[in-house]
Amino acid sequence: MNRTQRRGQGKKNADAAQAQRFLDNLPLNVLLASINNSIDVLHKRGIKVCDWDSKERELYQLRMQAGKVYFLAASPDEENEAKEGEAKI
Repeated sequence: MNRTQRRGQGKKNADAAQAQRFLDNLPLNVLLASINNSIDVLHKRGIKVCDWDSKERELYQLRMQAGKVYFLAASPDEENEAKEGEAKI
């Protein structure tokens, strides 16, 4: 790696550190909205985010209730029922 490449690497590390500090200071509701948007983008790209313990369950959304964060994961059958329920609302 030459000197110019090393200088560029330092800037990338500084940018990553700055981005991490930005995320560390976000309010929780904004951070959850960002994660939910990222989950939506992954779904649109056809990428499933699965539950670690139960591989057939797919992560659907994060929610905050009573000061605690919960994730909603559904098996394929439950997910279809949830979508049908949302369409009725």
